[in-house]
Amino acid sequence: MMERKIFKDVLWETIEDYTMLLHLLPCIYNDINEKYDNNLEVAKKILLFYLENDYVSFFYENWKNPLNYIEIPKDKALKLLVETSSWENLDKDDLWVTASATKKGEHLYYSGEIMDENFKIPELFV
Repeated sequence: MMERKIFKDVLWETIEDYTMLLHLLPCIYNDINEKYDNNLEVAKKILLFYLENDYVSFFYENWKNPLNYIEIPKDKALKLLVETSSWENLDKDDLWVTASATKKGEHLYYSGEIMDENFKIPELFV
């Protein structure tokens, strides 16, 4: 049940706002009480599932142009997901990678399906 709660919490973070990847880690960290390195692997598994199934999309954000998000093509987003640099604090001049729920992701959350045991999610702690 804890794994399902973590999936739900991460999805909520992407519904609430365009969320920098780095900012997703605390909601995972608070649930599993593990080191950050482990969190990064867990976060990557969760976002891989969400990206592959079109529940979230990735966007570029530049602090100089607030509210101007540029959607990242799915194939590029999948590559960025595994790059450690996508998860680090960046200079103000860099493009930040953010995640945002799609309509399909919002439906998954608000319908409660994410907490339904019949809805298959990947195992996080193997």
